[in-house]
Amino acid sequence: MQNTTMTMALNGEVSLEDFAQAMARFRGLVDALNAEVSPDARIDWLVDELEHDGAVATVRGISPTMDAVEPVSIAYLVVGRALADGRRVPYSTRVAQEAEALAGLLGGPITSIRFETGADDVTVVDPAGDGKRPPISAAYGAVQGRVQTLTSRQSLRFTLYDAVHDRAVACYLDADQQELMRNAGDRRARVEGWVSRDTATGRPITSRRVRHITLLADVAPGSAMLAARDIAPLGPGDPSAVEAIRRLRDGW
Repeated sequence: MQNTTMTMALNGEVSLEDFAQAMARFRGLVDALNAEVSPDARIDWLVDELEHDGAVATVRGISPTMDAVEPVSIAYLVVGRALADGRRVPYSTRVAQEAEALAGLLGGPITSIRFETGADDVTVVDPAGDGKRPPISAAYGAVQGRVQTLTSRQSLRFTLYDAVHDRAVACYLDADQQELMRNAGDRRARVEGWVSRDTATGRPITSRRVRHITLLADVAPGSAMLAARDIAPLGPGDPSAVEAIRRLRDGW
């Protein structure tokens, strides 16, 4: 699958005004990279996804010459890594200015900006912060939640809403893994792979190099509690639950 998407995610308390500014800077950066990396190609950048639970926007490039799209996504990640490392952006002045303007939104309510593509992601934090803790850690693990969206246009990506934090997790599959997602729409699932997490909250951000997807049965509200009532049936002469609680309360 080609790497044809780019995602910008703002973390923190993001106002509508801040998000509008960030989208303008994001567009400026995409246009600048397009003009520099693939100047002879006509690429239309479409909004592929907007996450309702945060300031997250994903765009997807389409072009008569699709081979020209991936270099722009690669360059976008290179820019993010340069900003994260405090290095000079290794492109033209126009690209650097747009990138630095986007990073200039950091501080105050916006604590970090994530640059994400189908290949990898990097998080840029406020350089004025304490710098004591890396914002993202990654390890093999699992995320459980509900599958909400599946995109198979030029790339295979789906969004899973984490059952613990109820936040969107971007999951990326390889080209030969499409069968794993058969009948998975709006189903509860457990996804095992290389999971990136926010080190402050433990919240999963992305899952890559997915190895297993297990579809889970939906649980009706209260059914688990009803099923548990026969786990330890009362024997002859045993006190009822109400009586047992009363005895514990009264200390005898």
